[in-house]
Amino acid sequence: MLSRVKLQSQFRSLSSDTFTKDVSLGKKTIIYGHNGSGKSSLAELLYQLGERQYSDDILWVDDLGKVTTIK
Repeated sequence: MLSRVKLQSQFRSLSSDTFTKDVSLGKKTIIYGHNGSGKSSLAELLYQLGERQYSDDILWVDDLGKVTTIK
């Protein structure tokens, strides 16, 4: 299960410092925010990862703390 994402480069409005260490994802996560805060960008990023369309490296941290680089 995904618990944290660490971007290596800019993706739309998301940057490498968007997801801080104090923000972690769980089995059910609610994503909310103001207009332009990156909700749709995060959804698009996860979609592209699932469809293997995202081309830059991304660090995927699971709930046990194991870090995997997705290329």
